Amino acid sequence: MPGYRRILVALDFSETNARTATVAAEWAAGFGGRLLLAHVLPLSGAGEAEARAALAAFPVPGGDELVESRTVVKALSPDLGVLQLARERGADLLVLGTHGRSGLRHIRLGSTAERVVENARCPVLTVRDPAIRYERP
Repeated sequence: MPGYRRILVALDFSETNARTATVAAEWAAGFGGRLLLAHVLPLSGAGEAEARAALAAFPVPGGDELVESRTVVKALSPDLGVLQLARERGADLLVLGTHGRSGLRHIRLGSTAERVVENARCPVLTVRDPAIRYERP
């Protein structure tokens, strides 16, 4: 069956991740797909043990039977890590949350979600937390 069989879910362990995982799990269940959970670390690898433990313990709505893998990767930036992993794993869909940064915070920190959407080779689903109010810069 065509569709979204390999769904890469980018997690940063922020408060928005629960909603992102819920939406991704719903898509996986609906399409008979599997989730590839991922977290990107800086190249220095700082916090790698903690990230691996947090990813291993991350609860997935619908249960672990939806999860194909849990991967921590190192990259120059989160967007580059997500995009590289998506290509390597043959992801059919990328799912990531947005933080709703605006103004100077957006200019200073940029938007990982924007860069992933602009450069991904597969569809990207961004999940916005309705509790976060976005204001245009």
